[in-house]
Amino acid sequence: QILNVWNGLALQTDGQTPATVTLATPSTDPRQQWQLGFQAIYPKKGLADYAWDWATVGASWNYDWSPNPVSNNLPASVVFSPMQWNGAGIGSLPQYYPSWHSNPKPVSLLGFNEPDQTGQADMTTTNCIALWPQMEATDMPLVSPATSWAFDGWLADFYTQASNSGLRVDY
Repeated sequence: QILNVWNGLALQTDGQTPATVTLATPSTDPRQQWQLGFQAIYPKKGLADYAWDWATVGASWNYDWSPNPVSNNLPASVVFSPMQWNGAGIGSLPQYYPSWHSNPKPVSLLGFNEPDQTGQADMTTTNCIALWPQMEATDMPLVSPATSWAFDGWLADFYTQASNSGLRVDY
């Protein structure tokens, strides 16, 4: 059981797929039984694109600037990390939820790619903040937008607006 220390309630699933999890009075109900798996070493080496000799590189994750893998040739040891490249097509994210949530590997949704570049996502912080709730709706760990320039103020403005708006950014 996983108990909330503040109210004493337990997490309980409805047993459906996808599951809805709620808080309930602790009981012997099997829907309150959870198994947690821990990984001692979290693999951090990843690659962009899909044309790699995976065994040589030893990467454990991959992304290709899209919400679904361009290549179906990823080895079983490599997890695909989806990305919302810019604001286009963000409304289609719900179609990917089932596969993202059923993957036993750690999956996180990468934020907008180089929004501070006109040749890339080319988005203002205000645009990104307006779209971020749709990213949160995926119920995935969220990685902040990846800017081209770390110190041009874009990312600092994004984090300030996200904080002021109560938005979640996990990494």
